[in-house]
Amino acid sequence: MQEAQLEINGTEVIAAQGQIGRMLDVDASLAQLSTQLAAFRDGEVPLVIVEHAPDVLNIEEQAIQARRLLSAPFLINLPDAVSGDPGPWQITPEDLAPMLQVRKIQPEGGAASYQLELDRNKLRPLLEQIARQVNRREQNARFIFNDETRLLEAIQPSSTGREVDLATSIESIEQSVARGEPNASLQINIKQPLVSDTANGADLGITENVVTYTSYFRGSSASRMQNIKTAAAQFHGVL
Repeated sequence: MQEAQLEINGTEVIAAQGQIGRMLDVDASLAQLSTQLAAFRDGEVPLVIVEHAPDVLNIEEQAIQARRLLSAPFLINLPDAVSGDPGPWQITPEDLAPMLQVRKIQPEGGAASYQLELDRNKLRPLLEQIARQVNRREQNARFIFNDETRLLEAIQPSSTGREVDLATSIESIEQSVARGEPNASLQINIKQPLVSDTANGADLGITENVVTYTSYFRGSSASRMQNIKTAAAQFHGVL
């Protein structure tokens, strides 16, 4: 008997199908022979053969999937990407091959099978590097108060934040690998800003000027004036 085997050597996939084993049942064969001899007649006595099947006999499907995965770069995509977003990211066959593993699955009461998966200890650092490019903080809208209309006016729109969900992204990639698909999408958590650009003064409790401060910087150097302008711009419109 021989179990099916799947080996990945570099980017080469080597598959060996399983073989059914067989064993001569000596005692049962002798019993049949004794019965034939006791009958004092000619005849054939069939040997009693016991077959032993391997847990996994055929691994051709997984071999085809592995060859497909290693025939071109594996792509990781950012869902709903727009112009200026990072990605997609490629894992070359040479980098993917050391990550690719073959695991035997034995469901309770079911037939055993092999499944392709990736080494999570090697996949996670790659996703952490990608996450640093994708993650961004949500930003509230910025407003000014119009003294004439006594309404807030948005001067900078709000933007949503996003964060790569590492655990579910790993699962998504592993599911694609198990199916032999050469691409997968990141799983993203979207974070909404506390204040969107559709907010109004009544919602925020801002219906009039609260306080006014005036400061003078006459005689300051050009560099100091530039620093003051830069700092003031950081707070302009912030709630």
